[in-house]
Amino acid sequence: MSKNRLLKTTLFLSLTAATMHAVNRTIFSITDKLSFLTKDNEYTYKWRFGDISYTKQGSGSPVLLIHDLTCGSFDLEWKYILTELSKNYEVYTIDLPGCGKSDKLFMTYTNFIFVECIQDFIKDIIGKETDVIASGLSSTIPLTSTLTKEHNIKKILLVNPPSIKLTNQIPDSRSKFLKKLIEFPIIGTLLFNICNCEGYYNNEFMKSSFLTPEFISIKFPKMYYIAAHKKGTSAKYLFASLIGKYVNFPVERSLKTDIPVHCIFGEFEYNALITSSEYKKVNHAITYEFIDNCKHYPQIEQPENFLQACEKFLSK
Repeated sequence: MSKNRLLKTTLFLSLTAATMHAVNRTIFSITDKLSFLTKDNEYTYKWRFGDISYTKQGSGSPVLLIHDLTCGSFDLEWKYILTELSKNYEVYTIDLPGCGKSDKLFMTYTNFIFVECIQDFIKDIIGKETDVIASGLSSTIPLTSTLTKEHNIKKILLVNPPSIKLTNQIPDSRSKFLKKLIEFPIIGTLLFNICNCEGYYNNEFMKSSFLTPEFISIKFPKMYYIAAHKKGTSAKYLFASLIGKYVNFPVERSLKTDIPVHCIFGEFEYNALITSSEYKKVNHAITYEFIDNCKHYPQIEQPENFLQACEKFLSK
């Protein structure tokens, strides 16, 4: 390669990298200035792997609500049931490590990181045995927790939990490569921003998660978009761990728990029938039900019916 051609190539690559870096900085700068959802009764738990944002309201038997595990997830998904549920229970919501207002560290997020967080939170903040309601992929967290001696969970209610087949997907050569690619400076950050752009949350995310997205508050996808980018470029490490399948953990063994487990599925949730039959096959004591006219978030699309199902299970 001639010196002239090498110089042009070097200049082109430098300009490309500089442009991508500028784009990344602009995106994070803009999202950082956007107003985030203000929470009532908000507190901070000083955990060993960073600060954890949580809320507490109501009185009675404690219930911990754990949001779904995506880059944009935080406790917003419980907004429409909190007031009613807190009339009869002491209700806690939590932003998992790497999510929402909680710290987002430069680390690999695994199922056991989340399990340790929940166990420590119940021990240090709640202080007694707790009923847990977990959504989506986060359903594996309380289930895995029951395999440890330290767990202090009374009942588990799962909202559209993942299939056994999905939880069995562990890191392979392809997913490990993708994780490293996302973690790579500049280009990895750009890929994170592309995959978590505002258009994604306004369109694909809403359509796949809700049966009638047009009736969901216009602020909902905006808040998810902002949440995914809070704390700067370190926000991408949860995404890298999700892509790399590091947060997955086979749940078949934990489904055999003696702790009461109830599942709530949205009528139109993808693979809901298959997942419900899988769980029932592993443990006949597990109960489940379907809520009509909703998909992945029945607590948002059908809050009244969802609350009735929760109250029925928790009061047993």
